[in-house]
Amino acid sequence: MPSLLSRVRNRLKPLFARLEAFGFACIRRVLYWRGRDITDTFTQGPERILVIAPHADDETLGAGVAVLRLVEKGKTVHITVVTDGRNSHTSPKISKDQLAQMRRQEMTDACGLLGVPPERVHFGPCEDRYVGDHRDKAYAHLRTLVETIK
Repeated sequence: MPSLLSRVRNRLKPLFARLEAFGFACIRRVLYWRGRDITDTFTQGPERILVIAPHADDETLGAGVAVLRLVEKGKTVHITVVTDGRNSHTSPKISKDQLAQMRRQEMTDACGLLGVPPERVHFGPCEDRYVGDHRDKAYAHLRTLVETIK
């Protein structure tokens, strides 16, 4: 028989899920209103934009509001990260490969919330902390991506 704590948790899960969605919507709205709008400078520019971030979540934290506004203006936004996230944290419970896959999924989900579909979310070939050792891979990834998006 489940403990009292687990029964309470199970009953509260739907409430917390709704509160989390509401909280995200509120935070998104506040960030959107408070963010400096630099996207007007892009209205006469290219229709395709590439956001390059060193790590997963930097695209959201660093350029999330700009991405939201560019998508609203009808621009085609692509987002890439240079690293794969496998060394972002250590855990005895999941492997580095599982962590990399989890970070990929988190980034794809976050970009979806920003209005960027999964086919425009790209992942680089470098492990966290080792980009300097593999600059050629990072450059090749970015060159190929730029040529593809042109």
